[in-house]
Amino acid sequence: MDRRNFLLTTGAALTSLSVSPVCLAASHPLPPAVAPGRRLTLSVANRFSADPTVVQANLLARIIQATSATPLQVQVVDAAAVPNADLGLVTASALVDRDAGFAFVTGLPGNQALNAASLDEWLIRGGGQPLLDQLAATHGLKVLAAAHSGDSFLWSRSPFESAADFAGKAVQADGLARHVAAGLGAEPWRILDGEPAASFAQGSLAAVECGIEGLVSAQLHTHTRYAIGGALAPHGTTAALTVKLETWQAFSPAEQALISAAARTNYLESVALNRTMAMLNGRSLAQSFNIAIAPSADALSTAIQTVSRAMVASAAASSTAAKNLNASYMSFLMNPLNSNGENCYV
Repeated sequence: MDRRNFLLTTGAALTSLSVSPVCLAASHPLPPAVAPGRRLTLSVANRFSADPTVVQANLLARIIQATSATPLQVQVVDAAAVPNADLGLVTASALVDRDAGFAFVTGLPGNQALNAASLDEWLIRGGGQPLLDQLAATHGLKVLAAAHSGDSFLWSRSPFESAADFAGKAVQADGLARHVAAGLGAEPWRILDGEPAASFAQGSLAAVECGIEGLVSAQLHTHTRYAIGGALAPHGTTAALTVKLETWQAFSPAEQALISAAARTNYLESVALNRTMAMLNGRSLAQSFNIAIAPSADALSTAIQTVSRAMVASAAASSTAAKNLNASYMSFLMNPLNSNGENCYV
């Protein structure tokens, strides 16, 4: 089954996850051709029906198992039911809540954001991963970029044209962008506060920032009337694979290389799929559901950049490891040879 069909069929199947909170991959068993071997659990928070993060966890599990010579068996489980899993796929918000320094990997807000391809380049070739390892080690973790949301839009039922439009309104955003929304006067809304589609339809949730896949997966498109490209976190956010450091160090070098390669493969495939979905479906989705898409108004853009710079500076000052990440990241961002660009779907 190709990745696009797997996303669609997995998304449909995940609507019934509440019946089986422990094994989230039960309806999509791993390929039987792989002989029984070492078993690992991969936890993910089941936040709402057809959550893209759960889909990504299933895809990542399949990649690890399919490329393993050991072989490794990977079972995807609900993080709430199995809190001590071997591996975890966590959202940008979960990492940033743990340490603001992780924002340099999960995605910065405003015009300091690297696009998905450039973020990968910085991590792999620009020195970002060793610095991330230093920060993660202070939390007893190994952290690897493992999936990406795609370039983001701020989807809403009423227009957001200035910072005043955020005041007192519930806004869902991921990672450090959630703190930017709060800095603009919004009430940060977590997906766990309720099903996003119902809250959005009822008006208790005023706006959601996510990519095309996130919009459709959460069934928000039928209630959306406005979309701002390049708003809080223009280049989206990264979900990360986390491994307890003692578990990571117990893996053989071959297993470490396998898991690192699987995480990167899943990340790059999610980047490619999100770009294709946005290019093919973004405009048609807007036309079909009468969604007005536009760049940020000048007043709003200025306010976002001001708050974003303050949030990034605060994250950079949070620890020596974060300071080192910031220095490397900003040097890479300012390098005219990197491939970073604007949100290209506006």
